[in-house]
Amino acid sequence: MNDSINPAFSAFSAVLTGLLIAVPASADYSNDFASPSDADFTRYSPLAGFGAGGVFTFPSGSGYRIGALASPAPSPLGPARAAAFITGQTFGDFTVSYTIRDYSTASPQFLGVFSRVSTPGLGTLNGYAMGLDTSTGQIFISRVQGEASQGPISPSAVSSTLSLVPSQTYSLSFSAVGPAFNGSIADSAGTVLATISGVDGAYAVGQLGLGVAAQSLAAGATAGATFGSLQVAAVPEPSTLALGTVGLATLGWMARRRR
Repeated sequence: MNDSINPAFSAFSAVLTGLLIAVPASADYSNDFASPSDADFTRYSPLAGFGAGGVFTFPSGSGYRIGALASPAPSPLGPARAAAFITGQTFGDFTVSYTIRDYSTASPQFLGVFSRVSTPGLGTLNGYAMGLDTSTGQIFISRVQGEASQGPISPSAVSSTLSLVPSQTYSLSFSAVGPAFNGSIADSAGTVLATISGVDGAYAVGQLGLGVAAQSLAAGATAGATFGSLQVAAVPEPSTLALGTVGLATLGWMARRRR
């Protein structure tokens, strides 16, 4: 056996390692909100300057409650809304899951996740909304442009009407790989109540966070829910996986050849 190290082999190894390290990837993230802190998040309150900022609390240290005060002028400013984005991370392909409870059905609300978000600001936020419409009990995936919903990304991206109990806990899961989206909702026993899917390639990468928004321009409409068990996993791009697989196979072949 030849134990000497081939200079070309060492150089190739160094180059491959550098390429793999250089490939950008988002880190996975999880938070059960047992600690009463949202230090990992950047709060988003586009109506704060008009006296209708978001309200961020930790009820009983077992969840993260996001609330949105009523918009002072729903027609020009839009409905009540607030969110909290994971600080310093962006996600392209990902899976995300979270729980939701203690919301009101008095007025229509969106409660869920905003993903692939760019240019967050009053009237400028682009991305996807993935979550629950409290007025119908439907889960959906919608494109958001300029802070305005463009509707479900396809007919299959909205579920049938569900009979949900606001005081109970539900688990929602979503994934995005390229333009393909999937989602589901399950009850506290783990029984899947509905699944959805759709295709939309408008936005490829961006911020991810939890949020709420009133689905009505009626005066006094608010939004709010308690979130828990947030889990986000970045899905490596196929090109990254291919590079790693080919590189490792090549290294193995060269090592065997040296022997």
